[in-house]
Amino acid sequence: MVQCNPVEKVLYASHQLQGHVTNWWENFRASHANVANIEWAEFAEAFKASYIPYNLLELKREEFDRLHQGGSSLTEYLNRFTRLSRYASDEVDTDKKETRRFLKGIDTNLRVQLVGLDFPDFQTLVNKAILIESARKEADDFHKRKNFQQSNSSRGISRPHLSKSSQTQNTTFHRPRPRNFTHPTGQPTYLPPTPHYLQNPPPRPTHINPG
Repeated sequence: MVQCNPVEKVLYASHQLQGHVTNWWENFRASHANVANIEWAEFAEAFKASYIPYNLLELKREEFDRLHQGGSSLTEYLNRFTRLSRYASDEVDTDKKETRRFLKGIDTNLRVQLVGLDFPDFQTLVNKAILIESARKEADDFHKRKNFQQSNSSRGISRPHLSKSSQTQNTTFHRPRPRNFTHPTGQPTYLPPTPHYLQNPPPRPTHINPG
C-alpha cells in the first residue's frame, strides 16, 4: 500500500473486501461515472462514514490530537500513531503533514535533536528518530553502570581478603611426636605411644584372709 498511488490503493483495498461489505462497494462504484478515478481519500471517507459511528470517529480523532510519546518507546509511539491516524486522515494525507504531526508528539529531548534535520519523507524521520533514541539509551546505560561502580568504590565496598596466615590458621594439624628410647646399640629406636588403657591400669583386688 505504501508504494501505491491513490487510485491503486482503492483497487487493492476493494479486492480485500468480503461479505456484505462488497455490496457497499458495488453501490459506491455505481454512484461514480468513472470508477478508475476514485482516489483513496474519497474511498476512505465514504467507508468510514458507512461503517464507523460518527461519535466513535470523533473520540478517536481527539485521541489522536492528544497523542504524545510520553514515557513510552518510540516504537510504541509509532504504533499508536499509525493506528489512530486512520481516524484523522486529513491530518496525515501528505508526507509533510504526517512528518510534522509525528514530530510534534515525540519526546522533547529527542525532538530537539531532530528539528534541525531535513527529512524527505515520513519514513526517513522514523528511521532517524529510532537510531538517535537507541544511541541515547546505550549512552544512558553506560553512565548508569559507571556511576554505580564509582559509588561502590567510594564507599569502600570490596570483596573480603584473607591473609595467608589466616587461611592456614585453622587448617594446621599437629601430629603427636613419637617417643624415642636408646637401643643398646646406641641408635635411637622408635617406640610407639602406650595405649590409653595401659597408662592407668585398674587397681588390683585385695585378698581378705578368712578369720
